[in-house]
Amino acid sequence: MNLSSLNALVSLLIFGSLVLLAFLLITNPRKVNGRANASFGLFMLLWASFWIEEIIAMTGMPTLSGWPLLGLKSAQFMTAILFYYSIIYFTRPFHMLGVRDIKHLVLPVLYTTGLIIEKLSAPDFLPNYFFTILILGMALYYTVSSYLLLKAHEKRIELFTSAKEDIDLKWIKQIIIALFLLCIFIGLYNAIVQSQQLNIVANLTMVGVIYFVAYNAIRQERIFLVSTEEIQQISEEEEQPEIKKQSLLPDSDLPALKAKLRGLMDAQQPYLEQTLNLKQLSAMMELTPHQLSYLLNEGFEENFFQFVNTYRVELAKELLVSEKHSHLSIVGIGFEAGFNSKTAFNTVFKKITGSTPSEFKRTRTSKE
Repeated sequence: MNLSSLNALVSLLIFGSLVLLAFLLITNPRKVNGRANASFGLFMLLWASFWIEEIIAMTGMPTLSGWPLLGLKSAQFMTAILFYYSIIYFTRPFHMLGVRDIKHLVLPVLYTTGLIIEKLSAPDFLPNYFFTILILGMALYYTVSSYLLLKAHEKRIELFTSAKEDIDLKWIKQIIIALFLLCIFIGLYNAIVQSQQLNIVANLTMVGVIYFVAYNAIRQERIFLVSTEEIQQISEEEEQPEIKKQSLLPDSDLPALKAKLRGLMDAQQPYLEQTLNLKQLSAMMELTPHQLSYLLNEGFEENFFQFVNTYRVELAKELLVSEKHSHLSIVGIGFEAGFNSKTAFNTVFKKITGSTPSEFKRTRTSKE
């Protein structure tokens, strides 16, 4: 099999995989993160469209030209925007489209207008490199913007959950990094060497990225378990200055509620539940999620993630130096204390105590 045939096979695999993944995301059989997955699925379809001309050529059908080709190019220009909006809906599901979103249509309209002018009356209206720069610049802008949204999301979900690993969307950050590096590689390679081999390297890398996306997209969990209204209230309140925060509980009730929460944590140890979230603990406290978030912020000066994991770390510290639990490994201690993975245990433990669980155990054992 020559390089051209191999590249054609890989391109067909990419196109079929993207279309299938788009179908699964849009139909969303698990019914999680609805608008986010619909937008992400449309992004996948547009991503697949970049191979459609190659697929048509393989079939021997007439190549796209004229208005159909113009329509395809215009739609492809929206790829980065759809990716950006899928990230918005993953991280801020309460976002509603409004007038402020019209600004994102300015460049697509200008791009399409330029294509129409070129087709109707001015074939050389703008040089080809202008469109290339415009597309790359737009992709870079929305890629960076999406990355920043994901960084903010990692902090925001601490308001709602005690275990972040399955819902922190780090897999999308990894996709962004992989695609960014791939684009740099292709750009540099084209600037230095022109070879058919590049298409195979780039396409094979793309296959790996697509299957990575598919694996994580299919196994994704629902990110927020509270209502979209409460997500918006809690998120926006966290970002507001102190003087603007709404008083959800009378100040006179805070001492009693703090005592009740401490008693509940000590007696029932809900933090041992690895997936404990704000909604579950608020139900145990007979408060709304918004009220519990307010209590944690005002009464303990901690978010939900910090509050729950402080209890887990304190228990882990006891277990690490306990002779009764000396038969357990470090990972076993983490699971006993309510953590759901070794990585989460090590990261949180070190952030709170300044040392890893192994270092803590070694230090305490040597002192004794």
